[in-house]
Amino acid sequence: MDGNGRIMKERDWWHLMKVLPFSDEFFLQFGLTTKPNLTRLQLTYNTRAPFRNRRNEYSTGGLNVLLSNCPALEHLDVVLHRLQPCDARIYPQIDEMIDPNVFSDDFFVALSDNCPQLGSLRIRKLGALSNSHKGYSAAVNAITDRGLAALWRAPRLTYIDIQDVRCSGNVILRFVSTDREYFQDKATRQIHFRELGVCFGEVVQRVLDDLARMPNKELVNRLTETPMVISLSSRQGYVFDRPWLVKMQRAFQARFTKRKLCFAVFGLKRDKDTDLYSSSRRSVEQEVIAQVMARAWIKAGVLRVGRLVLYTHKAVLDECLQNVLCKTGRRSSWIITNE
Repeated sequence: MDGNGRIMKERDWWHLMKVLPFSDEFFLQFGLTTKPNLTRLQLTYNTRAPFRNRRNEYSTGGLNVLLSNCPALEHLDVVLHRLQPCDARIYPQIDEMIDPNVFSDDFFVALSDNCPQLGSLRIRKLGALSNSHKGYSAAVNAITDRGLAALWRAPRLTYIDIQDVRCSGNVILRFVSTDREYFQDKATRQIHFRELGVCFGEVVQRVLDDLARMPNKELVNRLTETPMVISLSSRQGYVFDRPWLVKMQRAFQARFTKRKLCFAVFGLKRDKDTDLYSSSRRSVEQEVIAQVMARAWIKAGVLRVGRLVLYTHKAVLDECLQNVLCKTGRRSSWIITNE
């Protein structure tokens, strides 16, 4: 569609893709008029355009103006392209073609306020990691609980998939909680927060602990009635005591007898625990940690968890997850050694 939401011909699309930059200059012009028919929008970097080391051409404010006149927007897809190795040598201090931090709390607040029809949101990364390995731990650090809470209030948002996010257990508990005031649709809500990084362990522990200990009366009033699945993951994972995981498993099975809320944790393979560093590069401290982890594995006392899935019913899960859980033979809460 063109700037006014009219259907464009193929040749017009090709011309538009070649000339429009990812910059405030375009965003501000795009936001001047209302697009009553624009339902899908993708924000990405034009990989055919010459890459330049300039980060002052675009801003969160410009993106917010772009969203301000898109009342019919239903699907937003943000694609962050990583630099290719050849570009990374020229720009070693930069890992992304687009600075991910422009998609901040203010961006999500503007998205929620201006796009009431929004049904799906994706922020994903494409391409290989640069030589600097920044992409392995880089995150959209500008997103905090305030921005994610704005998404929770979006009345029709049923699908969220954000790669590289930082959040607390509080915002996850909010997504699990009752939503009668805001949510207008009974469609299944699917929420995927990928690569939580160092906060993954704290978030998982807080969420499971609070749900297991919450008084029954408060729990009944807070739990969502909307079909829901929340997936949290981390590439490196977090080491949990197996007895604690079993305790949480039993607490959920006893408390949620009608399967109103279930969880599954997925362990990473052993080599991701013991081989985080090659033996030739280990410091003394890292060597001690590796030996402790190896002994713990032998005793089966710990499990490095890489993913937590909270869901209201098995039917809301994708086919792959359903098949994995069916093989375990348990009723409601699951500990899967390897995903």
